[in-house]
Amino acid sequence: MSKIMVGEFNFRSDTLANWTAANPILGVGEPGFVTDTTPVRMKIGNGVTPWKSLPFVVGTNILSGTVNESGHLVLTMLDESVVDCGNVKGASGSPGTDGVSPTISIGTVTTVPAGTSASVVNTGTPTALVLDFNLPKGADGTGAGDMQAAVYDPIIKAITGEDTVGTAPDATLAVLWGLKWSEKYLLTNPATGYCGHVLSLTRKGALQDIKFRVQGTVSAATTVNLFAGGTNTITAALTNSATSITVANAPTATAPYYALLDPYGAAEVVQVTAISGTTLTITRAQCGTTAVAHNSGVIAMPIVATVSISAAGVTTYTPGATLTLDEDTLLVYNVSGAGFAAANVSISAKWGNA
Repeated sequence: MSKIMVGEFNFRSDTLANWTAANPILGVGEPGFVTDTTPVRMKIGNGVTPWKSLPFVVGTNILSGTVNESGHLVLTMLDESVVDCGNVKGASGSPGTDGVSPTISIGTVTTVPAGTSASVVNTGTPTALVLDFNLPKGADGTGAGDMQAAVYDPIIKAITGEDTVGTAPDATLAVLWGLKWSEKYLLTNPATGYCGHVLSLTRKGALQDIKFRVQGTVSAATTVNLFAGGTNTITAALTNSATSITVANAPTATAPYYALLDPYGAAEVVQVTAISGTTLTITRAQCGTTAVAHNSGVIAMPIVATVSISAAGVTTYTPGATLTLDEDTLLVYNVSGAGFAAANVSISAKWGNA
């Protein structure tokens, strides 16, 4: 680290009487100023001759004096003459100690009214700075709009309401407190074995009902199976002929019951006929699906309801008790039967905060 030396030169000065009384010997090139004469008078020492024997510097008055780069005192007189008084530079002082490296930290950050100038104030010390910031907020917008405030809810994609296929949504449903509608799913002539999800929750929700709206011809009574879950998975790969699976968590349902494997991939409905801890005995290819191989880690979902649809129109499934679904839960349906071969079906679910 470089050193910076700061100092000042103080030349000897006194009254003429005091100089005469003391009669000192000035050093080589050392000036001595008489302060009580007009103009100021000066003698330059030679290291040998006492004060009283030294001559005064010739000149009527001293205009200015400087120490040049060589350390010499140079006087400029009023008559513009220049007198070099010789070297007056003292010996170099010892190096100064290293300075303290400062620290900087952020103190408070305060939002101030729009239009206020931004500012920063050090509330610490010169070597331990604590910076407090005052930052103005932006000016309010002036654009017109019909939305005054909104809260983002990642659970719902669109409000469809109590709508019929091809008609506008019921606007009154948008203001129902605590109730939400899932995105509407429209199927064209869904075949036997078809699987798809009705809704996927990102937080806990309570299912109120599901509406199936059928347009076209229902040739025979058709069963729609509903499966819910999404957190239990199979822990080992499954061939297309295996008759048992191992799951991560022991089921809470009682056998026999239906379960859906791999709703995001090659979906297959199986019947669970026996349970031993986390090992399930199964019958493959149920409800119109086909037995296929499944990878370890795919989802295994238990059935929660069946809905029978025998004619066009609206069929509503309402749980006997509100069905509460945890976060990350899928609600998936499976078409069992061929009655929808000439019909389109839209499906939407109404649910509320659990």
